[in-house]
Amino acid sequence: MHRGITIFHDVEGAYGHTEKTVLLTIIDTYDLYDIRTTVEKCDPFVFMSVTEVQKVYGRFKEQEVV
Repeated sequence: MHRGITIFHDVEGAYGHTEKTVLLTIIDTYDLYDIRTTVEKCDPFVFMSVTEVQKVYGRFKEQEVV
């Protein structure tokens, strides 16, 4: 699975005012289980938000695997 990701560094959590890092990616429904399982293995205390996307604009294209 090859997906792009955007990383936001030095984000402040509103509840505890602690420094966080936010990762943002767009995947299809079929990849959700694999992504969730992989992330939970890396961080058992992960906070994830999953929403349905209506439209995606911009350079969203899959790159060829080398």
